[in-house]
Amino acid sequence: MFSDILKDKRFNIFFSFIVGIFIAVLLKPQFHKDKLIFFKPPPMTDIRNNSYKIGAKCYKFHPEAVTCPETGVIEPFLQINRA
Repeated sequence: MFSDILKDKRFNIFFSFIVGIFIAVLLKPQFHKDKLIFFKPPPMTDIRNNSYKIGAKCYKFHPEAVTCPETGVIEPFLQINRA
């Protein structure tokens, strides 16, 4: 009797669905507002006026406005106010 249930196509579909939901719940990322870290870029004046050591070399950045290409643009950081 039990082997007949295991061979039934409807049971196999139902069982696969349940296993899929279980795996999705296990792998779902958990976000907690109190544990989130927001990364903000430094103010533009800090970028212009300071030198940065990366590895063994020091760099000074000179930002300038340019026209945006159609592809390959990295979105800017968003200003997020945490209360």
